[in-house]
Amino acid sequence: MSGVGPKRVRDMFDEARKKKNCIIFLEELDALCAARNEDMNKEDLKTLTELLTQMDGFNDNTGIFIIGTTNQINLIDKAVLRPKRFDRIIKVEKPNEENRRKIFELYLGKMQCDETIDTEKYAIKTIGMNGAELENICNEAGILAVDRDKDKISDDEIMYMIKKTLEIDTTQNFLEDEIEDDGVYGNGFYSIGNSRDLLSNIECQENRTNGFKFV
Repeated sequence: MSGVGPKRVRDMFDEARKKKNCIIFLEELDALCAARNEDMNKEDLKTLTELLTQMDGFNDNTGIFIIGTTNQINLIDKAVLRPKRFDRIIKVEKPNEENRRKIFELYLGKMQCDETIDTEKYAIKTIGMNGAELENICNEAGILAVDRDKDKISDDEIMYMIKKTLEIDTTQNFLEDEIEDDGVYGNGFYSIGNSRDLLSNIECQENRTNGFKFV
């Protein structure tokens, strides 16, 4: 239906203005704000234009905070990322070893597991994986345990799913290593808009040890 996209954008910002202070969260920003090109359909272009227009209407005192997320920041229209629309881009790294261990503890702690479970070992074995992959390993291990007529998840199921995931990710991990050599790494971005005052004390820094980077 023609005009639905732009209308939804207008309605969203109208509702936000009524309820400030508030946050507008835009997930998969690359899908909503893809870079303009000759093949772009008119409806997508109208939606993008409406979003740009609405964001231009803000000032520092509106009390509306916009957060967008994407894994493909290179696909986003450059006009969206300019100052006064999105003022900060925060790059979120993949979890380090300690955080991977905590993620395993979080998800496996909700499941029936036996005494063979070793989250430290799994954290070491899953270098380069993101949180969604670790969660999937735990869930698939649970399904595998049921298929094997077990009432608890054991080390065998977790290690089987880790190896299976590593096999699937071999090509992807190789490409990420190549990208990292050029100084770009990680698996996600958070674009934060209209936040200059709030984030003025955050320094642009790089910290591979802790697994995050502000850019």
